[in-house]
Amino acid sequence: MHAQVVEQPGRSEPPIVYVFRNPATQARDVELLGGDYDLRSIRPVDMLPHTHHVENAALLERKPTDSPEDQPANTGISFPGASAPTASPS
Repeated sequence: MHAQVVEQPGRSEPPIVYVFRNPATQARDVELLGGDYDLRSIRPVDMLPHTHHVENAALLERKPTDSPEDQPANTGISFPGASAPTASPS
């Protein structure tokens, strides 16, 4: 993942669904995004049946900040088994 790509998502609010075939590269890229995003779920996806290729779909959500206007919007994107973020009491 290019450095400019890593910098750009930090400015956006919605979750990232990152689908990639190479798990080692995906792990590296998720680590690069780790400063601003939490890995909520990762699932193998067989997009090419009857082959040895398996994709990984990762759900990354923006880490909460102290400012309410910086909180991510609820987009309705989720994977089965992914926990929903909880709001802290005010």
